[in-house]
Amino acid sequence: MVSLTRYERRILSAFAATLLPKTGLLSETPEEVRLVEKVQQHLGYLPRNVRFIFRLALVLFESGGILYGGRPFSFLKEPEKERYLQIWKKSFVYSMRLLVKLIESVCYMNYYAHPEVSKKLGFVPPPIRHSSNLPPFIDSPDKDLFLKADVCVIGAGAGGAVVAKELAEKGRSVVILEEGGYFNINDFGKDPLETLQKIYRNGGLQLTLGFPCILLPTGRAVGGTTIINSGTCFRLPEKVFARWQREFGLTDVRSEGLAPYFDRVEEHLHVVPVEEEVLGNNSKVFRRGLERLGFKGASLRRNVKECKGSGMCCFGCPTDAKQSVHLSYIAHCRAENIFPRLEHGGEVVGRFRDPITGKDGKTIRVDAKVIVLAAGTLNTPHLLRKNHIAIFNRHIGRHLTIHPASKVMALFDEEIRGWEGVPQGFSFDGMASEGILFEGAFTPPSASSINLSLPPRLHKEVMEKFRHLAAFGFLMSDEGRGWIRWLPNGDPVAYYSIRRKEVAKFVKAHRFLTEVFLAAGAKRVFPCLPGIPEVTSTADLKKFDRIRVWRNDLELSAFHPLGTCRMGADPDESVVDSYGEMHYVKNLFIADGSIFPSPLSVNPQETIMAFANRTADYIDRERL
Repeated sequence: MVSLTRYERRILSAFAATLLPKTGLLSETPEEVRLVEKVQQHLGYLPRNVRFIFRLALVLFESGGILYGGRPFSFLKEPEKERYLQIWKKSFVYSMRLLVKLIESVCYMNYYAHPEVSKKLGFVPPPIRHSSNLPPFIDSPDKDLFLKADVCVIGAGAGGAVVAKELAEKGRSVVILEEGGYFNINDFGKDPLETLQKIYRNGGLQLTLGFPCILLPTGRAVGGTTIINSGTCFRLPEKVFARWQREFGLTDVRSEGLAPYFDRVEEHLHVVPVEEEVLGNNSKVFRRGLERLGFKGASLRRNVKECKGSGMCCFGCPTDAKQSVHLSYIAHCRAENIFPRLEHGGEVVGRFRDPITGKDGKTIRVDAKVIVLAAGTLNTPHLLRKNHIAIFNRHIGRHLTIHPASKVMALFDEEIRGWEGVPQGFSFDGMASEGILFEGAFTPPSASSINLSLPPRLHKEVMEKFRHLAAFGFLMSDEGRGWIRWLPNGDPVAYYSIRRKEVAKFVKAHRFLTEVFLAAGAKRVFPCLPGIPEVTSTADLKKFDRIRVWRNDLELSAFHPLGTCRMGADPDESVVDSYGEMHYVKNLFIADGSIFPSPLSVNPQETIMAFANRTADYIDRERL
């Protein structure tokens, strides 16, 4: 837990009281739910730089009250406090909006995660189904370890776990090092915020820096982001294969050659379309709106088996129906040093860390014939840079794409209970030619609360009707590119900005979702755009044609970072070849989303796993 000073706690308490006024249904005040204490605990899961920014935001917000009302914020009268908060939220200075959004988001998440509050909204997490049939793993050894193996895999996500599984089944010895912890069915189905803090990297508040800043949540656990994604599975579109062959010389990367690997992944993960009985009302009302407008969507294909529609996909499946890849061996162990040998493999040095205190523990050294980096798009280039591997290659850490996304929420007279059923079970690809894919996007109250950009009293009024809310989102095949840089302490940070010409596409997608919800019977729609806090009739759709939106006006998230170690035929224009082996560094492979040289236009999990299968076959055939 981070200990805020008495001064900081006073500011936070005043801010929370203004943000969460006492109302009829939700009579619990921030003080009664011990919000300040919960926020302090939450801050303990955030990186030091974010904690510093949070505390700075508190001080700046408090001090700014002197310019507004002659007194610090916490000493202003209540109506003045509300007006002052709105000035920050609507300021033309982007940094002011961003700072107040950070405080607001942490307060909302912790308030609506409180059991009594979420229960009044109708949301109760599904029961936990305990299991004792769990794979073994090493978590906290009492002495330093030295292991020899055919292959050392760094990272146990969609790519690393698949490489390990495939090679182990071929009789090869494999060691996996994973920085995150090991979580299983016994840990899921609890408070979503607790899962967010423990399983998401940086406590779920990982951001890109740029125009605008974008929330970029990724998993940090055995299983990686497969633990906390929605399970949506797409094969790589044919147009992307064609682009890679044309622009990057990847002539041996063809759909017919990858088809057997996609088949293997789909068979192993039990990839099937979402069944009607678990589709959920959130998807059904959206489908109703589509059909009334003359369009047709489709159920998504997901890696599930006997899905119960628990609605908690992004916080760990409480029934183990989602076929994630959290079946591994070594957890809470961060790979720190990689020493590749000139001809054959190398050595990896890692250090165990206490998951509670963060203190360093014992060391592990792995001598391997082949090393596979699968630490993810943000951390794989970080490991290469840290270890001075191929530092002459200017493409390491560049060409970041993220599929920026947003969503629209809508209020109906009927009960939707959007948390019941599959949160991301339905899609519409009618704008695929423009790089826009619409997918379901419903989350529990603690997460949904930060997506409503409304004044405090209106925000709480809408949240009190949480049973009647629906939500749907979209992702964009981005044209912008980002890059990874490093803070003075060595931590990676992502820089990314969307292009100005893409803003019109975001507005168009928000308008379409709003129109669909109105056609479905929604009484109020919240597009999450400046100047359009809500829409109540089709006549209001004209507002979308008149508003002027800047990049920094958009509130975006993204879930698919790709491209920072891109593959290609030309070593001067890429980092790895088509099998993921680094140019000029034999027996060092990369098997995660960082190798994809362009956006995929669809959720990348299945493609990452198919390419990892292909890489494993190549390693077994050519390198062992």
